[in-house]
Amino acid sequence: MQKLKINTVLFLLLMLGLWIPLLMNQLPAKYKATVFGVEEPIKQDTVSWYDGTAQVQFESNLISQSLVRTYLLRLRNQYQYSIFGKINAHNIYQFGDYFFRFYSYNFNEDNNFLGKEIIQLKVDELKKLQDFLGDSIPIITIIAPSKVRYYENMLPERHHTKTKETNYDYLLEDLKAANLYCIDFNNYFQKHTSVSPAIFGNGGTHWTHYATAVAMDSVVRYISALKHTQYNQFEYKTKKNNGFNVDDLDIALLRNLFTKPKDTNLRDVVVHSDNTHKKINAVIVGDSYFLTVQNTGIRNLIFTDSSDYHYYFRRTYDKDYTEKAIDYKRIKQQLKNADCVILITDIVNIEIFGFGFPEKILSLP
Repeated sequence: MQKLKINTVLFLLLMLGLWIPLLMNQLPAKYKATVFGVEEPIKQDTVSWYDGTAQVQFESNLISQSLVRTYLLRLRNQYQYSIFGKINAHNIYQFGDYFFRFYSYNFNEDNNFLGKEIIQLKVDELKKLQDFLGDSIPIITIIAPSKVRYYENMLPERHHTKTKETNYDYLLEDLKAANLYCIDFNNYFQKHTSVSPAIFGNGGTHWTHYATAVAMDSVVRYISALKHTQYNQFEYKTKKNNGFNVDDLDIALLRNLFTKPKDTNLRDVVVHSDNTHKKINAVIVGDSYFLTVQNTGIRNLIFTDSSDYHYYFRRTYDKDYTEKAIDYKRIKQQLKNADCVILITDIVNIEIFGFGFPEKILSLP
């Protein structure tokens, strides 16, 4: 009898443990559990409690895609991280208080190293496109900073770069030799390090909102000098926040823990413009480093409404960040009236430098 009572209590506690997360997510003004990363979507069909379909869907969701699963996943990750320092996320590493995302064993580009000849071919294609567009439409390559280079002293010796034979170094050399325009923010931020405001969040992989504002302020000034035209400038100021920003702590969020990551060196950025000058009409091609330009609000302050952003040159986002199918012929038409082309890449993505943009445009009739 005593054993039955114990089993009954244990069963009730188990049921309570399953239902508490469900109830918590339904209460107002409470933190909602979410999983950062790829999750299979739950199919929403029309169901009814009268024919049993709702019960079947409920049981399926409870077991596989439910909030309970989310809480259990986060609970497991929190336990293993807090006790053993284990991170259950692919390609994420922690050294000290800083998180890094490696796409190869180290950042010396051992796995993704292309070599001088291939880099030269990529730059040659870009040079062909520049010659096709003419001097009035300069192509400006923007190289975003690399966190692993910025915090090299935080990394174990095996992750240090010991040679100049990298995609990054060859790209800089070849762009200069071809007289193509380039703004190397990786070099700039390494020379102008900052603790607060942070250039990189301790839990982020992209430049912070603050670093983005610094960079884009320089970009507007650079293009204005290059085109001998005063383009619309913006002002920015920083203010303290609670140490959390999704953009600035994106790697840490992928750990899927209960505790929210914090970084006291993060700052919110407030941007403003009087719109006293014309905006830059640009064709923008780049990787995810341009997303912070969008999320800070800077994009719509300095670029025209028609300056679409072509993400990896696979899909297009307009000024409202609405996704559209990429239209190569339309882009080629836009190039005729563009003030410039912005090609933004980070060091990790130099092996796909250009994202196929020069080749595709030049192949169009």
